[in-house]
Amino acid sequence: MKTQLLKTTLFMLILACVFSSCKKPNDPEPGITYPVDIPFTEYSLEGNSCQWKNLPYDEKVILINSKETLENYISCAKSSYPEIDFSKNSLLLISGKTGQKITEIFTKGLKQVAPDKHEFDINITMDPFFTFKPWCVAVLVEKITKKTDVKLNVDYSYLPQEPHSLLGTWVLVEKEKDGVIETIPEDDPYAMFSIYCVIVSLNFISDTTLHGRCEANVYKGTYHMYSDNISLTYGVTDVMGSEWYWSYINKLGYMHKVSLTDSTMQLSDNHSSIFNFVSREKFERDYFELPAWYNF
Repeated sequence: MKTQLLKTTLFMLILACVFSSCKKPNDPEPGITYPVDIPFTEYSLEGNSCQWKNLPYDEKVILINSKETLENYISCAKSSYPEIDFSKNSLLLISGKTGQKITEIFTKGLKQVAPDKHEFDINITMDPFFTFKPWCVAVLVEKITKKTDVKLNVDYSYLPQEPHSLLGTWVLVEKEKDGVIETIPEDDPYAMFSIYCVIVSLNFISDTTLHGRCEANVYKGTYHMYSDNISLTYGVTDVMGSEWYWSYINKLGYMHKVSLTDSTMQLSDNHSSIFNFVSREKFERDYFELPAWYNF
């Protein structure tokens, strides 16, 4: 009798496992074929005093399901942020960074590819002129209650660029070393270089010849273009040298990648140094007219 009862109990447990509890967590839900497009609404902070904070710079998706969690990533000076009904909705906060100016962020789509997996596709269009730019997108979706992984697929592309000429005078307005950026202050454009020299310029005179100036310091040299890279050689005359100036001159001797528009030029090397220039015309519009000795 006991043996028969044991066999019956074991048989019932096997049946229960087969029809219910033995279902794996990643098995598709009955009647659902993946991938499934998930509708979403973009959540914007434009038009108020709120801004995002504590965003990770690596590409990441943060799932937010409560007001308490949201307030870890948002701050407001005067107005409040748009209310979210977290009983019905979840907020996906997506962030990252790029070394170029962003002209457009397009949220292409959100898909559920498995019961516990989602994928979010984003297209980012950039201008090749350098500017450190963290980016962020927030979207509202129907409440996600189960633990899920959200894979982020980001497609970076550049605006179509017309060919531009290096010829002319370019003025340094921003320099970066190891992620530290120094920019000409708008209220005192002389302050950036006041310890060393006032304004630094490069003048490309021909297809191979360049001159540069930093107040009394003048250098003359040559350059060669290799696709989007430039190699500069130089000689220095009229030197009233400073440590910063000689460091700048030495860095010009590295091979640089060139990003060029009609009014901006960036030189970047593999030693974590970046120099951002603007055309003389743009500089004189934005700051002040250059002295006559900057004419070559």
